[in-house]
Amino acid sequence: FFSVERQFRLDAVSTYKYFGYSVAIGNGKLYVAAFGDNAYRGAVYIYDLDGTNEVKVTASDAATYDYYGWCVDADGGKMIVGAIYHEDPGYTNTGAAYIYDADGSNEIKLTASDKVNYDNFGRSVAINGSKAVVGSPYNDALGSTVGRAYIYDVDGTNEVILNPLAGTYITNAYYGWNVALTSTKVIVS
Repeated sequence: FFSVERQFRLDAVSTYKYFGYSVAIGNGKLYVAAFGDNAYRGAVYIYDLDGTNEVKVTASDAATYDYYGWCVDADGGKMIVGAIYHEDPGYTNTGAAYIYDADGSNEIKLTASDKVNYDNFGRSVAINGSKAVVGSPYNDALGSTVGRAYIYDVDGTNEVILNPLAGTYITNAYYGWNVALTSTKVIVS
């Protein structure tokens, strides 16, 4: 691990890259996010487990201050990356998440079907087998920043919206701040 640690420390000293802010291990690879890379467009660096064979992955539609790489997860031959401040045309800071094959190829972009400004969709992400979950803690559909989470198939289809239990919608709940996923269960904080 000494050589891996040394490589990461060299990369981490780049000004405002935030290299290592989020990390994941899976698919026989290391995934190290750097949401500050390239004027906060962001990047994820993929390594073999021994720290070699670096591959840099960026969003195909990257823009300044997207914060791509705010969070990253990997499993089942796939990687998912959150970009909390991504803006689609006509929207401000709605957020996005991107699913890739384990090597960073074959990008699939996810956005919420009910997106509105400042949702922060992609603040949390998780992937397990054939499913992915994305948190959107600033979503206002149920009240001011009550939040939501979204489940997708890893091909980006079959969106399912998760809400807090009925009757528990409280302002600033930030439901979706963190998410986790197993093959049969999802947890949303």
